[in-house]
Amino acid sequence: RKSWLIPIQLLCAAVMLCFADTFEGYLGDGSSPPQVLPLSIGFFCLYLLMATQDIAVDGWALTMLAKRNVAWASTCNTTGQTAGYASAFIGFMALNSSDFCNAWLREPFGHAPSQSGAVSLGGFTKFWGWVFLVTTVSVALFKKEASSAGPASGRTRGPASGREAGANAERTQRYEALPGASADDIHHGGAALGS
Repeated sequence: RKSWLIPIQLLCAAVMLCFADTFEGYLGDGSSPPQVLPLSIGFFCLYLLMATQDIAVDGWALTMLAKRNVAWASTCNTTGQTAGYASAFIGFMALNSSDFCNAWLREPFGHAPSQSGAVSLGGFTKFWGWVFLVTTVSVALFKKEASSAGPASGRTRGPASGREAGANAERTQRYEALPGASADDIHHGGAALGS
């Protein structure tokens, strides 16, 4: 999970930083048509990486969060996506609009009106590319991934708490009740079926 997340987020940052200065040129202006192929390639790569990152984050959240908080993973994901949508779409559109910036940001603070917004597409993309880069390096350096536990991975966690021991015993009883279950099945598959 972390081994997927770090390279994918670094690639996302690289795509955003590389395309930041060229996105607006690819969109074209009144004198030149948009360049659809490079825009399609850039956004396809970015969306593919973001979708893969989303899967890696979901998988990591299941192992990183305490059992009592796993149910909140989906809520956090939805809240984060909504906040991201608001800042990346509505926030960007407002800050890119010269009318909005003149009426709400420039004139109230005594600045002269301008024909451009406060933020360009290239500047916005570059900013979020750097945020991705700094966040990814921070996660890589400071957040440790818990190792997988259980017989299937060949690693053990140490003594189980009373509640965990009870849950393990209950899983074993469920396995023993299955027709044709062997001791080897119970040992190697208990964690998978019981979780």
